[in-house]
Amino acid sequence: MPPHPPPVTPHAVRRGGGEAPPPVRHGTVKGGRGGAADIQQADAVPGGEAEEAAVRAGVAAAAAVPVGRGGQHPARRHLGPPPLPHAGGAAVGRGAAKRREMPAPRPQSAAGKMAAGRALGAGGAWLRGLLGWARPERWLASSSVFPLSCIHTSACLQKLGKWEKKNRIVYPPQLPGEPRRPAEIYHCRRDIKYSRDKMWYLAKLIKGMSIDQALAQLEFNDKKGAKVIKEVLLEAQEMAVKNHNVEFKSNLHIAESLTGRGQYMKRIRYHGKGMFGIMKLVRCHYFVKLVEGPPPPPEPRKTGFDQAKEYVQQLRNRTLVHTL
Repeated sequence: MPPHPPPVTPHAVRRGGGEAPPPVRHGTVKGGRGGAADIQQADAVPGGEAEEAAVRAGVAAAAAVPVGRGGQHPARRHLGPPPLPHAGGAAVGRGAAKRREMPAPRPQSAAGKMAAGRALGAGGAWLRGLLGWARPERWLASSSVFPLSCIHTSACLQKLGKWEKKNRIVYPPQLPGEPRRPAEIYHCRRDIKYSRDKMWYLAKLIKGMSIDQALAQLEFNDKKGAKVIKEVLLEAQEMAVKNHNVEFKSNLHIAESLTGRGQYMKRIRYHGKGMFGIMKLVRCHYFVKLVEGPPPPPEPRKTGFDQAKEYVQQLRNRTLVHTL
């Protein structure tokens, strides 16, 4: 005779037929050894209620087992591979086993903190210096919106010519009782948009005059070059007082006044009927030398006979080479 099947409870019947496991109820087990007393008590219950009580006691005992960091619950171990044992004795899951535990930071001493602060401060200072050196306004053109105040544009950085370098001549000390050496000031202006031939007349006009007389003559001259020469004389007068130890700015005279040829550029002047001409854009230089003291007396004017005598004397003073 076949064994009598266990009675089916209402909550254990599935929708498609068959038996279902009893619902899992989480809780704590009374007793410190996994609930063995409850399981023995469940065996004493007759019929299907004994099996259900045993299952409940086993689930409750499993729920009381401690769960490791990142591990799974013992009741759900059938959902994945078995967990790896943890060094602390608790079960660890598959994801937690791959992660490496970072060592705890060691306490830093006061000397170490001070050294770290100094290193950080030095690194910050170096970075600030680098950013200050690589400013964008330092490398952009003058048309940029950034100010170019960091660029030095004073006259001392301009290229000095031979005429201006004469101001740097250093003379030896004078002997006792020797008359004082007068100051000499060399000044010029280059690349003036003016003809050299037109400037020559004005340069020869003021040569040998005192500086006040020369400024008065240029004040009432309506030529374009007169205004330029006047500005050059005023600049040279200021240099004499400021840099050459001249006591009175009116105690100066014009020893030399010269003009020079500047840069000439050729351009095309277009004419009618397909013809053209060549025009020149001319520039000139002006050089002046001021000497401290009153102007020397003018030299007597030479006649034609005096000039002829000088010419004949120059011919007689010649040295003939390759002769007897």
